[in-house]
Amino acid sequence: MNHPFVDGNKRIGHGAMETFLILNGCEIEATVAEQEQIILDLAAGKLTREAFTKWLKDHIVHITR
Repeated sequence: MNHPFVDGNKRIGHGAMETFLILNGCEIEATVAEQEQIILDLAAGKLTREAFTKWLKDHIVHITR
């Protein structure tokens, strides 16, 4: 809810989340459109933190190097 930037907060948040996951050997298995919609729903308050956490857990896969 605290917005550090005038614009791009959702993109930065999503990018930071993806970077964290990749650095820890994981990635989100969902289309760009699906990821965009889930972030927009979260930001708009249509999705609870718990629901987002469940969605993310259901869409994280481990990547092999």
